[in-house]
Amino acid sequence: MSFISIAVQDLLKADTAVKAIVGNRVYPDGLPRINDADPTLPAITVSEVSDIPDRAVLCQRAARIQVSCWSNPAEYNGVKSPQEVETLAEAVITAMQHSNLTVYTTTLTVATKRYYVYGMSCINALRMRDPVTDFYHKPCDFEILYRKLED
Repeated sequence: MSFISIAVQDLLKADTAVKAIVGNRVYPDGLPRINDADPTLPAITVSEVSDIPDRAVLCQRAARIQVSCWSNPAEYNGVKSPQEVETLAEAVITAMQHSNLTVYTTTLTVATKRYYVYGMSCINALRMRDPVTDFYHKPCDFEILYRKLED
């Protein structure tokens, strides 16, 4: 897991609106299964899709991070509502796009490394239902521009 994935996880765990919906259920890469039981939902998973050097700007990197929102609402009259996953996705997008990472340029420290983050935007968010679990899944893809500062 990269710096930027850890920073996104920390940001989401600290956000009041996100925490009100998922508590501390923000996981790297995938939902946990404990004793072959389904995970407690709603929850969020954070995955690094790519992290590549920017071709135009020296020392800059462009990371694509997928923040997946998961929900398994109860059925009413045989129908599940996507409202919970949509509410969670909106809280995630708001937290990410209105965080200090996008409002101001900022320096973040993870372990002993320092990073300068100066751009973040949601580039895609499409709701679906997982064909295996029947959970609602709304992956929100973010592009994050950053560079590592010299030690």
